[in-house]
Parts: sequence; structure tokens; C-alpha cells
Amino acid sequence: MNFYQKTREHMDLLAKPLGSLGELEHLAAKVSEAQQRFPPQYHRPKIVIFAADHGVAIQEKVSLFDSSITKAMMETFLSGRAAISVLARLHQASLEIVNCGVMNFEGPRFHSNEIQYVDAGISRSPTKNIVVQNAMSKEECASAVEAGRQALRRLQTEGATIAIAGEMGIGNTTAATSIYCRLLNLPPEQLTGPGAGLDQSGVQHKSAIIAKALKRSAAKDPIDVLASLGGFEIAALVGFYLEAEIKNVPVLLDGFICGAACHIAQAINPNVKRVMIPATLSGEPHHHKALSALDLGQPILSLGLRLGEGSAAATALPILKAAIALANEMATISEVLESIS
Repeated sequence: MNFYQKTREHMDLLAKPLGSLGELEHLAAKVSEAQQRFPPQYHRPKIVIFAADHGVAIQEKVSLFDSSITKAMMETFLSGRAAISVLARLHQASLEIVNCGVMNFEGPRFHSNEIQYVDAGISRSPTKNIVVQNAMSKEECASAVEAGRQALRRLQTEGATIAIAGEMGIGNTTAATSIYCRLLNLPPEQLTGPGAGLDQSGVQHKSAIIAKALKRSAAKDPIDVLASLGGFEIAALVGFYLEAEIKNVPVLLDGFICGAACHIAQAINPNVKRVMIPATLSGEPHHHKALSALDLGQPILSLGLRLGEGSAAATALPILKAAIALANEMATISEVLESIS
């Protein structure tokens, strides 16, 4: 059955002018297509954040901040005070934080009982510096991808029908941009942005570092590209998206880094596109090029958001909820006419 078409046809029968709910009609149909069910369902949305550190950030100074911030943000997520923690609570979405390789983080000193913490057991060290060697071994990459798959399976077991994945890792826009450059065959100067707030000089330095990484790496196969240029948390995102397609769970796609993982996942399995719903056009200046290449359609939001950590996707969550509710609860025009006859 074509669930997208079935939902669109149902929306045409509702008590409204044809197409008058605009993109909300498309969103409801996209959820139906992803879930392979009609009507689409909104139940127990869950947000998963994957976190890890990057050797390129430590050794090449591609970020305004050092890697101690990754660890500090882990504590902030788990205490319920980070942006994504606030948004998850606001929208009654469950939140899970997955440690994929955060330096010197042995577990939370304190965390809210509402937030889950998982140590994926991949690494106690950051990825290697991509300028001089592969970010991770093939075995580490496979472990990180599997961690993402396991997170998606946990989500489904808990009854979630809508998923969001986010990331945290100082330097991960450098890794993500390197992936984009290789997969889209574009030079670094056309894709490198400020990340966490670099000035023009900083962006130029970051672009030069990415150029060195691309010259060093000959990887072309998507998994090889991921292992060579990526990060533990980016690999986990890839696994999350691949498993979402298998389990028919729609995913609200966050911004720039998540998009790089989505490119890898689609290169491995083009059917991943079926479950991905773009949440945002990032404030990262070249995100529009990457988003266009994914061919997922119009993003829900364009608010200049570039925080990461799944925050833009979480902000879009009520809009998706509204689309699903309208598909489920509105009267049809025939029911309205019957009521007055």
C-alpha cells in the first residue's frame, strides 16, 4: 500500500478547502509513509543525543572551544539544564544521552531521573586526528554504528513512534564538513562554516585543515569515508538512521552534523530517505547545499538555529504533532454535511 498517497487522499476529504493545510498535509503523509501505517501515529516521542570527542579539535585548534566542553555539556544534558533537556521536558519527549567517546567522562555526577544515560563502550579516547590518520578503525566504526542501531531499537521497544537524534562533540563540524566535501565532491571553501562561532580567519584555518584531511584520505566507500573522516557520534547517528528505516520509525532530521550522517546512511541504503523528515535549515551558512543534495524536501523550520544537540528538530516537534493530530481528528466534509441535513 502507498501510505503517503492514502494519507494525502484522506486529507483531501477533510472539512477544509483542498490543500489548505499546506505543508502540514505533506508532513502527515510523510509520517504515514515512514511508519507504514494509516493513520499516522504520534506516541511517546524520544530524543537521543550521541556525544564524543575529536582528535582534530584537540590537535588542530579548529574550534573556539576545547574538548573539555564536551564533558561539561554531558553533565548539563543530564542535569536537565541544556537546551535539548528543556525542550524535551517542554514537549514531553523522553531523552537519552549516549556516551560514544567523551574524554574523561566516567558517568554523571548527578542526573535527572527523567533522563537516561547510556555508555556505549566504544572508546575512552577521542577519535584520531583526521589530518594524519583515520579517525577510527573499522572495528571502532562498526561498534559506533551498532550503538546507534541499539539506541533506535531501545526507542522502539519503549513505544516511541517519532524519533529525534542529536549530537555533541567539539570539532564535529570539521568532521562533518570533511564528509560532505568527499561525498558531494566539493572543495572545503564551499562548505566550511564557523561552527561554534569562528571568525573569518578561523574559518579559513578550519578549511585548510579539512583540505589536508581530504588530501590524506583516499576513502570513497561510505563506510570508509565515515571511518576515515568522521566521528564516533556521527557513526552512531548513521546506525540510528539505518535502523529507523528497518523499524519504520520516522526521524526528524536535525542540522548540519546530522545531515552528514544522513548522507552516509543514504549512500549505504537509499531507502533511508523514506523515514527522514528535515526539521531545519541550519544557520550554518552552507547547510542549504547539503540539504538540497539529500533531496528530502522543504525543512519545517528556517530560524537560523545552529546549536546542534537535536534542538532544532525538538523545536519542530509540535508542528509534526499538529499535522498528525489533524489527520486523525478532523471531521470529513461528508460528516459535516450529514450533520446539517
